[in-house]
Amino acid sequence: MSVLIAALLVAAFHIYMGNYTVAAVSTLRLACASVLGVAFTVSTRPSDIVDVLEKLLAPLSHLGLHPERLALQIALMLRFTEHFFTQWQKLADAYRLRTGRHGGFRLIAPLAIHMLHASRRVADALWARLGH
Repeated sequence: MSVLIAALLVAAFHIYMGNYTVAAVSTLRLACASVLGVAFTVSTRPSDIVDVLEKLLAPLSHLGLHPERLALQIALMLRFTEHFFTQWQKLADAYRLRTGRHGGFRLIAPLAIHMLHASRRVADALWARLGH
């Protein structure tokens, strides 16, 4: 639903500017990129994603960056994006059941608190597992 809303906003902007072709192309690109991203993350194991990212980011080690850390950060970002939307939906459903209305922006603070707690738990688990 969020991709549809974003695509409609992008299309509306370009149509307002008089660029009908750009509106169609931008909307289709956004939709295709989103669908491909979902298909990629659903069909690929996180460890495989990290392995490929480490190989792709290996040249950055010449600049003093750590490809392993960057790969792990990107993989965690992909995982937390899915978790973010799941938690948002749970909070929205709970709010709607309690009040009968949509939560909207009222859910941002509880969602942020929940995500900070979740990221802290993951950080603690990584810290313990990596032996630091």
